[in-house]
Amino acid sequence: MIKNITFVKYFEDEYQSYIDKFKNIDTILLFDLEDSIQDIFDNSKTYKLKQYYRTVLINIIKHNKITFPHKVGIRINSPSTDHFDNDISLLKELYHFHFDIIVLPKVNHSSDIRKFLEFTEKRGIEYKELGIVVETITGMNNLEDILEYRHSKYKYVFFGFIDLNYDYENIPFVHQNNHEFWNWIEYVAGKMKNSDKIYVNPPAFNILSPEYFSWIIEKTYEIFQKDFYQLCVMYYQVVTCNQFQRNIHYNSELYLDHFNPDKIKYAAELIHCVNETNKNKGFSITQKSFITPHEYYTAQKYLRRTYE
Repeated sequence: MIKNITFVKYFEDEYQSYIDKFKNIDTILLFDLEDSIQDIFDNSKTYKLKQYYRTVLINIIKHNKITFPHKVGIRINSPSTDHFDNDISLLKELYHFHFDIIVLPKVNHSSDIRKFLEFTEKRGIEYKELGIVVETITGMNNLEDILEYRHSKYKYVFFGFIDLNYDYENIPFVHQNNHEFWNWIEYVAGKMKNSDKIYVNPPAFNILSPEYFSWIIEKTYEIFQKDFYQLCVMYYQVVTCNQFQRNIHYNSELYLDHFNPDKIKYAAELIHCVNETNKNKGFSITQKSFITPHEYYTAQKYLRRTYE
């Protein structure tokens, strides 16, 4: 069975009604304090922006007393960032709520997991399950070590291909319509073949279409040959997961391409698109896709190096 985890919004006019949309859909609701909350044009403003969203989350849970029909998780910032301590303070303030799942990003070694579990235990932070994100070259190289770590709370392994692209400084980024993406998936699947951890497949950002999304789910299942969770960023993706039927043939040639653009032109056009469409949020949203902050930063870096 293909279950899903979906990122939820912080702002809706009728917030309880918004959450209730998921009542009859099997999903895990996930708040994000990491990549989606940043000022990509002025990084000095990101610290206050994240603090503002923490306050919003406190209001949703503590003051507005929203009722959630499913498990609720939260992706925090990495312990290596300046934002981590404030995330821990938030979890302590919401001690009565007890998030079902905490998602820890940028895990590179099994020791990162051990240290986090010991840290939260010492501070009395209660939660039921831990998910970790493998999303760097170092993390991928140490995946076997990461998977071998055992703890009763450690349940989920998320694959973060956007940060991996950022680590490789790819122009353009490798997405699901690129053969290299599926090489990464096969590598992860091979390492997880005998693992007791639950795999969480990354979102689809570059093409917003139910057919493309269904193809991604089917192709992932073909590789893993076992159930997994799919991470969703839009409501239609949640619905698609819940309505998904296996053994429907999808023609990969309709979705896999051999896109090899002029890198300078591509980077310049991506930066222009972000400048035109970003609404002071982490992600830029066009009619056809999400553009991640990492793609914007990498394009900027590439042009700077090109013209130095």
